[in-house]
Amino acid sequence: MSDKLLLCVILTVSCTLAGFAVGKYFKVRKEYFVELDDLLLRFSSNLTFTLDTVPKMLSSYETKSSLLSRQLAAAVSTMSGDKKELPSGYLSKSEFVFVDGMFGALGTYNSVAEKCANENNRLKLKEYREASESKYNKLGKSCVKLGFLLGLLLAVLFW
Repeated sequence: MSDKLLLCVILTVSCTLAGFAVGKYFKVRKEYFVELDDLLLRFSSNLTFTLDTVPKMLSSYETKSSLLSRQLAAAVSTMSGDKKELPSGYLSKSEFVFVDGMFGALGTYNSVAEKCANENNRLKLKEYREASESKYNKLGKSCVKLGFLLGLLLAVLFW
């Protein structure tokens, strides 16, 4: 009896934690795209008001997203001559191709063309950001509850 009860508790807790991990994945993706949009907005405004170089602007940006900070470090090192590949992390193939092309094109135009390219990138990024936000709102917030219910279902099935 106590073994079955312990199994039920373990199943419920482990499925709840798995749901929490899946929800965290969706939340981290959503926050990544929000911060990337903020970076592009800040980059455009810095082009107008400062005379800093592109690597200096990128390295001065502080982010909460570990993937974005690794990508910024790779982009800065690539601009300074090292051939470093961008980490893809949890991005899909199309998202990674977009981000890789965007970081590769930063600093290659004059300021007016750079602003236009940056605005085009922000428009494309808006699609990815909205998709990740809607996925988080649909799935991410309910993953813990679904994990808990799955754990209860498995506990009942194994009782």
